[in-house]
Amino acid sequence: MFTIDWNSVSNKHKSGIKFKEGGSNVYGGQIYYDGEADKLILSTHENDSEKYGISLNRESGNVGIGTTTQGSKLQVGNSGDGTSAVTNVWTTFSDIRLKENIQEITPKEALQDVLNLRGVRFNWKNDSTKKVNIGLIAQEVEKIIPEVVNTGRDGY
Repeated sequence: MFTIDWNSVSNKHKSGIKFKEGGSNVYGGQIYYDGEADKLILSTHENDSEKYGISLNRESGNVGIGTTTQGSKLQVGNSGDGTSAVTNVWTTFSDIRLKENIQEITPKEALQDVLNLRGVRFNWKNDSTKKVNIGLIAQEVEKIIPEVVNTGRDGY
């Protein structure tokens, strides 16, 4: 059984609801509006530490899962924290009926672009496991194929 405390999020910029286990002072989570950041946040608590679940930025409409610093319409995890967020890859429409001004890329051009890409092994700075990853450096890819790199409001 859970009890609900209305307007009990104690901060002048935050108001919302805290959920706690019945008969105890242990809070399991909360839903609140952070007026300073202009975000609606759903979070859980574990050992007196807030774990972000879902956040919604009211101004941009961006949604974050596991983060409150969402730089795109949907962001899962934080950039570079080793969460292996896969939301940077989307299935998008490729139907010719939805496109115009189509310009062919020759096989020679495509091959040259691929050959100019530098593959790297690296560790994410915020990943405590220091697992070795393989990938590309976005800033380098942007110089070769700018159409495939997007930079969010936060610069990432």
